[in-house]
Amino acid sequence: MRARPLQEHWLGFGPGLLAHLGRLTQRDLLVDQARVVLLQPILGGAGVAHIEQNQVRIEAVLTNPMVELPEVVRLAWLLSQLHLDLPIHSETIGANLMARLAPLAMLPPILAAAEVMELSKCDESVAELAIEQWHIPVPKGRGVHTEIVPVLMDWWETYLQTRPGWHTAMQALAKMLAIS
Repeated sequence: MRARPLQEHWLGFGPGLLAHLGRLTQRDLLVDQARVVLLQPILGGAGVAHIEQNQVRIEAVLTNPMVELPEVVRLAWLLSQLHLDLPIHSETIGANLMARLAPLAMLPPILAAAEVMELSKCDESVAELAIEQWHIPVPKGRGVHTEIVPVLMDWWETYLQTRPGWHTAMQALAKMLAIS
């Protein structure tokens, strides 16, 4: 029963979200298939991407806890992280840094894809909400509103204007956020 709403939303919006994500970033960031494990909702809607296992875990809530961020967008965000372990994207960054950087790096592109699909917006307020509600880890001692989100959105705008390789963009984001 808990799986049905998310499955229906995924069938309606998931392929479009991922297609737009591929257009906005690089097509090779998209996984062909992944394992999605639905969990009993304890935190009201949480999830985690397990890059090494090509698997995501997401709490199966019956309704969208936040209108601004539908659960199908959260699922797409989790899935968007799974191919970041490919050597073409991660060899210059390393697995540990990639694990800390991936959730933040994939937030603006998935919000932009969701905006195209008229599911959400890609702006600082929604990015801040996603970081807080989706429990996205940020560097300790850094303000989400004052430091993380403005840098993240500036990085995304720069990426859209210059279109470097994704590994180069990830290196730039790590430097901009001072994550090592």
